Amino acid sequence: MKDRGFTLIELMVVIVIIGIMLIIASPSIRNWYTGFQLKSSADNIMNTLAAARLTAINNNSNQIVVFNLSNNSYYVINDANRDCTNLSDVTSGSCVQPGDLGPTHTLPPTIQFGYVQVANPVPQAYSAIFPTATTTACALFCKGNIGAVEFNASGKAINMFSPDPASSNGIGGAIVLIPDSDLINNNSSRQIIIGFVSMTGAVVKFGE
Repeated sequence: MKDRGFTLIELMVVIVIIGIMLIIASPSIRNWYTGFQLKSSADNIMNTLAAARLTAINNNSNQIVVFNLSNNSYYVINDANRDCTNLSDVTSGSCVQPGDLGPTHTLPPTIQFGYVQVANPVPQAYSAIFPTATTTACALFCKGNIGAVEFNASGKAINMFSPDPASSNGIGGAIVLIPDSDLINNNSSRQIIIGFVSMTGAVVKFGE
């Protein structure tokens, strides 16, 4: 007796069923993948900041992590001769010597830098980073800006987003990551906040 194969109709029914299942599951798959990209992007930034701080300490130099909110990218400047004294030096590139500039990292298309949205009154966990935060605060930068965090040889972090870096007084700031769709819908439930404290250079993460 010969083995019986599938008929064309049976194959088409299976294909239709698979298609329906994929349509039903696609929103969940998209949400999972967006969440994965969000966490992965946050981890990459955390690693970049930690590596910059360690390099600054080990090499007795300044390491500057620059964030460009207009194109959702970031990169590191090795400021060995310490001539990047303010944000205008960084944005103009006047203090960047050949070989100082590291590779540019770009966020996935579904993720972007966003606004800080912290509950008011500020929870204790956020108080060192957002002492005066409100629900619509721009703690370190607002969308469309370029800013930077500088780690010096002692491991301390300087908030170069401020016109006067010395004015940060140990408060530090934060980098916010949020899915593009959530930002459009004003949903902050999945945002990840990466904060740092100037006086210690400590980098912490809040959120997913």
